Amino acid sequence: MQQNENSISQDETEYLLSTKANRDHLMSAIQDVATKTNLVSFTPEKWNEASNSLLSDWQVKQAQRLIKSFHHWTGKTLIETPEALFNAPFVVVSHGTEPDPIFNYGNQQALTLWEMDWETFTRTPSRQSAEPVSQEERLRLLTETKSKGYVSGYRGIRISSTGKRFWIEDVILWTVLDELNQPCGQAATFSSWTFI
Repeated sequence: MQQNENSISQDETEYLLSTKANRDHLMSAIQDVATKTNLVSFTPEKWNEASNSLLSDWQVKQAQRLIKSFHHWTGKTLIETPEALFNAPFVVVSHGTEPDPIFNYGNQQALTLWEMDWETFTRTPSRQSAEPVSQEERLRLLTETKSKGYVSGYRGIRISSTGKRFWIEDVILWTVLDELNQPCGQAATFSSWTFI
């Protein structure tokens, strides 16, 4: 298949879709073209469906683990779908089981708060989200979560990629379980933060 000078490659498309801002911009352009050409009526439902389908298979699978594990430990519903989790107004992050755990999930609110894109966030050791002076408390909390399954009510200071410090409050941490109910990481959620 030959591309014309206005077409873009698959790599360029994936890059454009790599952030929510880019996806929103692209969806706006699609809506404009669709409206001007009367090709399709873009209802809010179709808009959301198209926007949400831009999550990768891995993001969907990890979000399903987070949702299921949260319910397993707390008996509460975190949110209904992977797409809703990614676009939720509260923060959800998780890391793996490496000796120095690396973030493997952050929803859009987390990416915004830590001022990172998906690629940067998912290459960042989770310890870098806390200041050096807070590392001992963070490690104690992760150990407690590992032994109990989940911990709630945590409050601590975190730091963004640009050095902005903020309090996080009423944090719930839980052990993430895989499809065989084996631990595969830890996650946290909170809806309250205050910049210092």
